[in-house]
Amino acid sequence: MKVAVFGTGTVGDTIGSKLIELGHTVMMGSRTRGNEKAKHFVAWCGIMVNPAMINGGDHNVFVCGNDTSAKEEVTNILTSFGWKDKNILDLGDITKARGTEMYLPLWLSIYGATSNGAFNIKLVS
Repeated sequence: MKVAVFGTGTVGDTIGSKLIELGHTVMMGSRTRGNEKAKHFVAWCGIMVNPAMINGGDHNVFVCGNDTSAKEEVTNILTSFGWKDKNILDLGDITKARGTEMYLPLWLSIYGATSNGAFNIKLVS
């Protein structure tokens, strides 16, 4: 599959590297022409592409959007990264993306308090 990854920061590098490892063709996009990170992004194994790093992979990741086939493809990619189907939670349509965006302030607060970015959310009911 041909995939465009917008952003050359940690998230873009991580996801792009894993997609290449899985055999996909990846093109990086950046704000500036000739961005060195876009030219030379390297594999880094983070939680998104290696969920087993935490709690044996038993934690959650969220998807949302209006295109059912796109969400299915994202779910397939997450599964190829090692996510268990039971831990991939479809939140609904694209309006639910606002909720996932609000996770960042919580993540930053936890990171600031623990000086450790290797954590995630697990839903318990």
